Amino acid sequence: MLGILTYVSKTEENPYRRFFRCEIGLKKKKEQHLFKWVDEALLDEIQRMHEMAEEIEDLRSSLKKTVEEAVIEHKKSGD
Repeated sequence: MLGILTYVSKTEENPYRRFFRCEIGLKKKKEQHLFKWVDEALLDEIQRMHEMAEEIEDLRSSLKKTVEEAVIEHKKSGD
């Protein structure tokens, strides 16, 4: 398995800023295929983790409500 390669910008606008670039982008110099700054990619991943945490909490709350409703219904049917 190959690791993820990062590169370092040598431009005046972004000196030494790290970025990702796919193989196609490397082979075709005019191609801007799948280019992303490393710092922006990290922020995107953090945002996705927050969104996933919210979805998990929503799922947990929904499951808890469903279980509580099932317990109440079971108690009613047992009376």
